[in-house]
Amino acid sequence: MDDDFIIQDIPGKGKGVIAARAISSGDLVLLESPLFTMTLSRTNTKILTAVSALTDSQQRQFFALANSLRGKLPPALGTFNTNVLPCGYNSNTTGHAATEGGIFVIGSRFNSSCVPNINNYWDEQLRQISFRAVRDIVAGEELCIAYTDLLSVRDERRRELHEKFAFECHCTACSLSGAQLEASDGRRSRLRQLYQEIAGCGMNPALGIRKVKHALTLLKEEGLLGFLDQSYYYDAFQFCTSVSDIASAKAWARKAWEAECRNKGPDCPEAKKMENYSRDPRAHLSFGMLRKQRLGGPD
Repeated sequence: MDDDFIIQDIPGKGKGVIAARAISSGDLVLLESPLFTMTLSRTNTKILTAVSALTDSQQRQFFALANSLRGKLPPALGTFNTNVLPCGYNSNTTGHAATEGGIFVIGSRFNSSCVPNINNYWDEQLRQISFRAVRDIVAGEELCIAYTDLLSVRDERRRELHEKFAFECHCTACSLSGAQLEASDGRRSRLRQLYQEIAGCGMNPALGIRKVKHALTLLKEEGLLGFLDQSYYYDAFQFCTSVSDIASAKAWARKAWEAECRNKGPDCPEAKKMENYSRDPRAHLSFGMLRKQRLGGPD
């Protein structure tokens, strides 16, 4: 994996990670252990205590990381907050925050994009973080993760990134202007609405399926299909399961399994769960809850 990328200076960004070769969707780019982890109730004193337990070389690595909060927070806390990555389930879309975060010497070098090509995932069993390609990547392309809520409009994303990391995002999505920016903001706002609307379609699964397919179309148009599609596939699976549409449920579960494998790896609990459901949708608690009907699988 180390020959998949190089770390180099990128104009206007500091250090960044560049693909050294072509990388296929789902490939594991990096698996890294943390220097140390810390709960959400972190303080400068707690961080300094953790850093003091590191080797001299590791301490130098920590303080060589970027600190976008100089003058706002003490140096150790500012460095930690600038570079921390979640060690647990974390979703910018739902607002769910992992209760633990870690510092990763290499992982901290991945810059942000609102059209990310890399997903970071904490493997609780290994106690390591993985970085996987969510789409095919060409040699020379920068490898980026998401620092912010991707379903916010451009100005809101930029505002959050500036407040937390002191930079203005100029990724491909944030660099749009005029009608293209308006269309992008509209798609992302609509995706946020659909996320809520789909959750309320439990008693109307046919409508739910239509909304899922609309969301997937918008994700594709925004270049986010490989990054945010897992939950929509799972929703569609549940709709089909509830009406005993076994063939369609299996097809949606397969799509969800593929998405989980791509973003988190085939051994993650989510992938294993969806693999089991793709074999036997009857194992889901919602199976047969509503009258039987045919909803259809993925397009």
